[in-house]
Amino acid sequence: EKKLLEVLEETRLSYTGKYRGLVNLAIRWFVRDGALALKESLEKETILASILSHVRPLLEKPGIRPLHKLDALKRIISDHEGFSKAIVFVDRVIVARKIAEELHYLNPVMIIGKTKLREDLRRVLRKAHDPRTKLVISTSAGEEGIDLPEADLLVIWSNVASPLRFIQRHGRILRLTGRKGLKFVTYIVTPDTPDMDSLIDSLELAKKSGVDIPVDESVLEELWRRTTRNRILTVLSGRPMPAEWIAELINMPLDMVLKGIKRLENKGMVIYIYTYLGKTYVLPEDLEILYEQYNEYLEPDLSLVARIKPYIDNEELKAVTGTYESVKRKMMHLLRRYGYFSKLSASLQVPLETGALQQVFLHYTFKIESEEVLDTVLKNIFSAKKYIDVLYK
Repeated sequence: EKKLLEVLEETRLSYTGKYRGLVNLAIRWFVRDGALALKESLEKETILASILSHVRPLLEKPGIRPLHKLDALKRIISDHEGFSKAIVFVDRVIVARKIAEELHYLNPVMIIGKTKLREDLRRVLRKAHDPRTKLVISTSAGEEGIDLPEADLLVIWSNVASPLRFIQRHGRILRLTGRKGLKFVTYIVTPDTPDMDSLIDSLELAKKSGVDIPVDESVLEELWRRTTRNRILTVLSGRPMPAEWIAELINMPLDMVLKGIKRLENKGMVIYIYTYLGKTYVLPEDLEILYEQYNEYLEPDLSLVARIKPYIDNEELKAVTGTYESVKRKMMHLLRRYGYFSKLSASLQVPLETGALQQVFLHYTFKIESEEVLDTVLKNIFSAKKYIDVLYK
């Protein structure tokens, strides 16, 4: 299965534009819903089926499980022994049918959103509410439009890619939670894949939006380490480099790399300086390596004067102006006072060989918590003459 995912990722990188987008969809179906869902999609005469014609034989190999999340679902049901009714949310009808087949001993009912006759729908819902029915499997259509029975165990099999849809779904779960008896809500996620990425993005947006998500920050951090973006930390360890190199080394689109880097910046787990390569990223614990490899961009011009604006979250603190030594002294005092800066911006005039002055604006959009990182940033600001050509070429 891991090899199949690698083949899909290699195929994605060989295309651009809408074709790459189609392969992204295929990857999402595979890691979120399972090989069975991807196989069904490739059996249709579509552009995607043509692009992935070499993948279809791989789906038939013995090591490829139709539903790789099924074992996790069985464990969840086993671990929550004694539940009265469980509802599993899936996106694909073929997945719902396979789950019902595998868990037939729970007397499952499928609400798949294709029951157009009112009488048929009533019959399905009556069976779903029957105490003898231990498992209800609902597609997204059923989830959004049908009054589901009370349950004490909810399982999300198909995680949505849209954080907004996640919040809408979570709202429905909260309404179910308000009913008597609901005890557990469980998400089944494929680690180290876009499936985990989507869940983390959704959880973080929900928290920022004020939605009550009972997930501890430490748990969220641990989950994040099982996303594809954690590869950024691995590849950066001991090797400062620009984002383009990171994207190439981990076979990930540049926009996804930059998105992952941004989250790392917000937590101070990745920083950068400006060099002849542009923004050159590094782990804070690798500053010594940064000085060894890019020392010329960390040698401050003591004659320059810069204006530095520190920020605490969205609040702009009073700007500090002066030469390197003066600014360093004042900024260190502020750092000790506030404990961290969420970002810094700087402006200064750099003399050119022509005698003219070049106005330079710099932005360091990562969390600064240590004096070592702050001093590195200040040295880089006052070394602007070394990389000014890169900034304004």
